[in-house]
Amino acid sequence: MSPLTGSLRLIERHIRERRVSRTTFIVAVYLITNILGRLSVAIFGFAYNMTDETGIEYPILSTNWTSVLWTRHVNTTTNQVDKPGNLDPEAAEELSNSVWNGLREYAKLPKWVYRANSGDEFEDNSPLLVTDLKATNATLKEPVGPDAVEYSYQLKDFQEDYTISTNRTVHSSTNCSLVEVGKQGQYWRWSNWERTGPFNWGKRGNSEVLAWALTAGNNSYIPHPNWVAYEITPSRSYEAPQIYIACRNFTWECWPTLKETITNGSHQIQPHENIFPTTDLYSLLALGKDAQKDLSADYNFYVNDLFSNAKGPAALDGVRGFCQNSFPTPLNKELWNGYRFWISAEVARLPILAIMHANTQLSRYTRDTMSNQTAGKAFIHTSIEVNWYRVAIIAASIMVGQILVILVVLYYCNGVYTRDDSYLATAELLKTVITRFDGGKLTTGEELAVSLDGILGGPVSYGTREGQDGGPPEVDLARGLDASFPPFPQKRRF
Repeated sequence: MSPLTGSLRLIERHIRERRVSRTTFIVAVYLITNILGRLSVAIFGFAYNMTDETGIEYPILSTNWTSVLWTRHVNTTTNQVDKPGNLDPEAAEELSNSVWNGLREYAKLPKWVYRANSGDEFEDNSPLLVTDLKATNATLKEPVGPDAVEYSYQLKDFQEDYTISTNRTVHSSTNCSLVEVGKQGQYWRWSNWERTGPFNWGKRGNSEVLAWALTAGNNSYIPHPNWVAYEITPSRSYEAPQIYIACRNFTWECWPTLKETITNGSHQIQPHENIFPTTDLYSLLALGKDAQKDLSADYNFYVNDLFSNAKGPAALDGVRGFCQNSFPTPLNKELWNGYRFWISAEVARLPILAIMHANTQLSRYTRDTMSNQTAGKAFIHTSIEVNWYRVAIIAASIMVGQILVILVVLYYCNGVYTRDDSYLATAELLKTVITRFDGGKLTTGEELAVSLDGILGGPVSYGTREGQDGGPPEVDLARGLDASFPPFPQKRRF
């Protein structure tokens, strides 16, 4: 019964010989159960859900920083990469546009700017300065001042409509000091609220860059406030250029620095690996269509009115408000510390605002392949979801079902004769037959077969015969036995 073919042959023989019995039905039930048990594995298919997800895989895109002049130092006249210190007006115009757009998108107008521009006394707004100077997506390092103000911005990559932070961060820091400017060609420096001077400007004999910057601003026709910068001639290429915010009665001398770091500032990038120049971005802000150039022996100065046109990069910063004030004595330290902090923060954040705007607006390339193929690729993703609750129910159902069928078969097989094909049973039957003739134990196989045919009078079969004294049927190997096993009697008769 175990093999499917064995059960089928048994059923087929019972039907052919027209001796269908309870055994036939039991074998048929076992056969059907065996088949269903083998096919029950397919039921596990109901525990799985296969889905095909279609979509578009978008590549990670990086900003092409070489597409603008103010990052790669390209001179539009020679089309060559310039060394730091060579300022290009076209690059300055591009930078001014980026700064102006960055101011509109990421900075906000300070609350006190309307009152300051009206000519009223500029009050102490130090507690509000940090809030007003914060820019969206940029980090203003705190605590801020009094010596330097630093902004940082982590460059972004893009994938579809999402931004991905890169491991490169740009830091812009500035430290500005106050310079008092007199009307008689003199100026005084203020350091830690100590006044030193006077020093002369506008006359020969003073080699300070500040003196030349004041002279350049005074010689220009551009009204205050001015953004004054200069490019260094080859004879003084070792110097780090300052920039100046020149007001009517005072000037701010600032030392700005731009640096790039990897992994949250832990490793500073070497200058030749920088995307942006370390000092030129600040100097470029003095150039533009309205800039005026002033030449000296060692420096080429550029003076620009940041408020002369709509593209002025500081048009919303409120500097004009306190630049129109007089220079009172004695100074209100708390108030002028606020001025100093505001100027330093303005100078530091303007390049950051330009970089933030350009990061989102410039052309892009595929980061992995460095190609211009920025479109996404269609894909089909096949997934299989397993419902483990269904798996457990199906497995338990199959197991319980098979146990129940086995119990049913065992119940109906109770009292049914089964054929014993073991060697021991066969030997006992042969011993019973051999004892019917003499010398049977010494015969060969062929002689035994001939002797059996002679004694039994024909071929033998395996079946049942009437028991002795009306007892239960007996199984024997003989001629003329009943091949259909009768039911087992309910009560044994003695």
